[in-house]
Amino acid sequence: MVQLRLISEFCGNQLGNLINYLTNYKRIGLPIKYSLIKSLTKVQNLYFNKSFTGKLSCSPLSEKSFWRLKKIGSKEPYLTNLILGLSKDDIFWDVGANIGQFTLLAGLTTKSKVFSFEIDPFNYAMLVDNINKNKFHKRCIAFPFGLSNSNKLQEISIYPDSINQIGRSYVYEKNNRKKSNFYPVPVFKGDDIINFFQIEYPTFVKIDVDGPELNILKGMENILSQKILKNLVVECIEEGKGKNFNPIKEFLEKFNFQIVDKQDNLSNKIYNVHFKKCF
Repeated sequence: MVQLRLISEFCGNQLGNLINYLTNYKRIGLPIKYSLIKSLTKVQNLYFNKSFTGKLSCSPLSEKSFWRLKKIGSKEPYLTNLILGLSKDDIFWDVGANIGQFTLLAGLTTKSKVFSFEIDPFNYAMLVDNINKNKFHKRCIAFPFGLSNSNKLQEISIYPDSINQIGRSYVYEKNNRKKSNFYPVPVFKGDDIINFFQIEYPTFVKIDVDGPELNILKGMENILSQKILKNLVVECIEEGKGKNFNPIKEFLEKFNFQIVDKQDNLSNKIYNVHFKKCF
C-alpha cells in the first residue's frame, strides 16, 4: 500500500510538471491546464484514515495545493504527532501557514485555538477559504501578514502566474527575478501582535518560513520568556546555503529552550527541530 501511494504521488507530480511544461505551447497546454483548474475549483472532500480520521473540504485551485492538502497527516509525521497531542487549553501559532495544512490538522483533530500567519496573499486567500469551508473559524484565526524582528514592509517573491502557483513556498527567495515579481507586504514583531490584537500567548509555536526564522524569533523575545510557551518547532538548515541551525539554537538557549528532537528530514540537511522550555 505504501509503495502504491508513493507511485501515485510520483505520477501525480510528474503529470503536473508535464502540464506546466505544455503551457509553453499555448494551443496545446493552456486548454488542458485550465480545464483541470476548473475541476480544482470545485469543492472536494478529502478523507483521512491513517494517523487520524476525518474529512476536510477544500477547493485546491492548483495541483500543488491539492497535494499539500492530500498529504496532511503523512508529510512531516513528527510535527503532525505533536499537533495531534494539543489540548483545548493550548494556543497554537502556525507561522508560515501556507494554505493551512497544519492549521486544518489542528482544527480537525483538536480543540485548541489556532492563530495562523501567512505572508503570501494568494496562499492567505486559500487559507481563509479552507478554514471557512470546514467551519473552523471560531477557533482558527488567520492573519494576512508575516512576523519579523521589526515592523516594516518586506519584499516577497510572487509569480506572475500567481493563481496557478498557490501553495508554493519560496516567497523570500531573490534568485529568480526572471520568473517572479517582488511585492512589499507588512511584517510585524510577534510581541507587538500580542499587544495590538490582545490575543493569547502561545503554548506551541511552529515556524516554517524558508529563511527568516531567526528574525521571527528575535521579534518574539517577550513571548519566548513566558512560562506558558512550552514547545517550539522550527525548520532549520543545518548545512549549506542559508544555514541557520546554530544561530537559532544559541538564541533559544538564552530563553532556556533545549533541543528535544530533530526530525522530519524535509530535504538535504533541513529539519524540523523541536525545542522545549526547561525550567
